[in-house]
Formats: sequence, C-alpha cells, structure tokens
Amino acid sequence: MEEARQEHVDTCNDNVENYKFIVVGRGARQSHQTQKTDLNCLIINAQSVINKLDLLVATVCDLKPDVLGITESWANDHVLDSELQLQGYQLFRCDRPTDNRGGGVLLYVKSCLKPVEFHTLSQYGEHVWCQIDDLLVGVCYRSTNEAIVGNNNESKLYSVLFCMK
Repeated sequence: MEEARQEHVDTCNDNVENYKFIVVGRGARQSHQTQKTDLNCLIINAQSVINKLDLLVATVCDLKPDVLGITESWANDHVLDSELQLQGYQLFRCDRPTDNRGGGVLLYVKSCLKPVEFHTLSQYGEHVWCQIDDLLVGVCYRSTNEAIVGNNNESKLYSVLFCMK
C-alpha cells in the first residue's frame, strides 16, 4: 500500500509543481467518538489548475484533505466558480488582480466544517481566508515579479498577518 501511495505522490510531483500533504493540529487526535481536532491539509502550486482538473479531482478523492490550498491557479474572471467546484468542498478564491497571466489562489474546505469567508484589511494582492470555528485558514501567493506586484510586496505580505487581529 505504501509503495502505491508513494507512486501516486511521485506521479503528482511530475504533473504538479509542488504537492505537499500536511496535518495541522489544534490538539491530539481524539477518538472516533469525539470531534476530530486535526486538519489534513494539501497544498499545491498548480501553474494552471484548469488544465489539471482531472488530476486534482483524482488527488482529492485519493487523499481526502480537509483543506486544499492552491497557488498559481491562473484562474481569472473568465473562469466560473462552477468550473472549479469540487463536490463536498466550499470554494474560496482570489484571482490575480491584473491582466497578467499566472498567480491567483484557491482555497477548498470540506463543507461539513462549515467554513465562513474571512476578509482582511490588507492591501496584499493574492490571498484568501476562511474561518473554521475559531481557526483562520488561508492561502497566500508571493510573486517575485515586481512589474506585477510592485517593490513593497514583502511588507504587504507581512501586513496580512497584522490585519488578522
């Protein structure tokens, strides 16, 4: 079984730039009779999710993450939410605010977790957040292209954290 899982991960690494599966815990995993306190999170740098939707669906079906963050979605205002929707997940998105190709972030959270969109006061361009109970979950993409983001992108990114208060 472990060999098959590793083969799947290797395949995904070949097809998706970054593919990371992590567990974020707010405490020890509790028994099946009580509420789950860990979140299984998958982070992908897609470099265009539209042409990889079949792979994305297969990966989500296989790994069943509670939270899925995608950077470089390359989605824009011509791509409908319905084209990006995954069954059983709530979608939150932030497309690159310019006409330049690339960028953008997507955040999928299992609907049963009842996520609520969370807005910050930050001027940072590509980030999206939601709240699950008392936990904030988000995805940020930090481009190094100053022609797109300007020369103070790093300080804008830091401001995202300070705007959470």
